[in-house]
Amino acid sequence: MNALDYSIIAFINQFARKSGFFDSVVAQFVTNNLLKGGVLSILLWFLWFSASAANRNRVRQVLIGTLMGALLAMLIARVLVHELPFRARPLYNKELHFVAPIADWRTNQVASFTDLNSMPSDTATLVFSMVTGIMLVSRRIGLVALVYAVIFICLPRMYEGVHNPTDLLAGAAIGTSCVLLATRSRSLQRVAAPVLSFGKRYPGLLYACLFFFTSQVSSMFDDVREFLSFFLMTH
Repeated sequence: MNALDYSIIAFINQFARKSGFFDSVVAQFVTNNLLKGGVLSILLWFLWFSASAANRNRVRQVLIGTLMGALLAMLIARVLVHELPFRARPLYNKELHFVAPIADWRTNQVASFTDLNSMPSDTATLVFSMVTGIMLVSRRIGLVALVYAVIFICLPRMYEGVHNPTDLLAGAAIGTSCVLLATRSRSLQRVAAPVLSFGKRYPGLLYACLFFFTSQVSSMFDDVREFLSFFLMTH
């Protein structure tokens, strides 16, 4: 483990088990999808419908580009999780002597997560994809989303021992890069603009697809990943 990860995790971990109730609250921000992708999906839909008439077409193109960039980023992150050399989560890293926080203050049950490769963080990948797109549309709301992502999504994942700081940074870099690529003017004209044109002719179909996509963002694509894992017999 590198010095940066070790020092940050060691500092954060000293606060574990000081309060079972506090640990349990932090655990909710790790396990509850509503508090992760759900919040960002709400912001995306707010921007979709609140855009002024003069700016609406561009805003919706950027948001569509954001969703496409997020999908690309998640695909890249999942491939890397399986292809990169294995890296243990802090929770299971014996070098750290990590103290597992309480996951449920009523039973004193400790946190537990699947022992998969922790690099990169697919949660950070998806979250920062959405944050980047939101910020491209509205700097003010984007800053709110960024602060929320850092404090209420990334920090809890380090506190619970799910990810190292550099796992989160790698995921954030992937998500941000993919959305910036997908929202370039050329990309928007070639992909997002035709999607909006299609939506004007078939609004019901467009909104059904967007609803499905944002529902998966809200659930961090858990349903899709579970189906693909079953279909591809990876477990």
